[in-house]
Amino acid sequence: MLGLLRRAIGIPKLEASIRESHRSLASLLEEKKAKSFAQSMPLILSGEVSQDDLLHLCGLMAPAGVEGFRKIRLGNAHDGGYIFLDDFQEISQVISCGISNDVTCDLAFAELGKPVVQFDHTVDGPPVPHPKFQFRKQAIDALGTIPGSVRLWDVVSEVGDPARTDLLLKIDIDGDEWTTFAGFPVDSLKRFRQISCEFHWSSKLADPEHFALCLRAVENIRKSFFPVHVHANNFVGFANVMGVPIPEVFEVTFVNASIYRAGKAQKEPRSELDSPNNPDAPDLYLGSPFRVG
Repeated sequence: MLGLLRRAIGIPKLEASIRESHRSLASLLEEKKAKSFAQSMPLILSGEVSQDDLLHLCGLMAPAGVEGFRKIRLGNAHDGGYIFLDDFQEISQVISCGISNDVTCDLAFAELGKPVVQFDHTVDGPPVPHPKFQFRKQAIDALGTIPGSVRLWDVVSEVGDPARTDLLLKIDIDGDEWTTFAGFPVDSLKRFRQISCEFHWSSKLADPEHFALCLRAVENIRKSFFPVHVHANNFVGFANVMGVPIPEVFEVTFVNASIYRAGKAQKEPRSELDSPNNPDAPDLYLGSPFRVG
């Protein structure tokens, strides 16, 4: 009887109209939020980028030792290999952003029994399949400018228990990492135990707006993490920015400060685990400005 009455007075049509209005409103709010986020990203510095500014940024990525843990290399001996702390027992999910044609690191995690969700809009799938792989042909894009892209913090919200710190991130997304980390909500970011990221295009750091974005990104990471490893990618050389030699592309591993205790700063960033990304060229010697002391 109630169903007949609802149909008689047109309530289903009204409810459908209301639901559509709610969806439209939600879409508009999401679009407005994305635009607001995009507009807030470039924090313009007053004046030029100074040498001290660059040294401060690099100093935030100078590696420290970790009490009670050793580092390990997972994946390829050259490009495609990543450095982590050898502590994966509590990891429930690996998020791998930018896989290209090398998933040797992902395979190492899969063989440890860890599920790996992979993101890359430039390939149709991983070059090697594995039952633990879940591939998504999507870009990681904080501003949503790439069609079909997803924000990394939205991915984090979809996996696991939000009360736990049990995720691991491997990310190589050709420059979009700066915007991603600059806007990453801290409560979501600190769900990672370890982060290994390849940072790109240091020559752009001379631009005040870009420098401010990069500084915001690293400072946001450093709210919950500290660096334990840094390595220069020798497929490209050094950029000379305000007299400071910085690799155009370099890799940094961060670990969660709520779980790990930082030891002494490493006087020399280079590690026996390091290997040239390009095996046909000598590795880049990375010392100052990523060196403390």
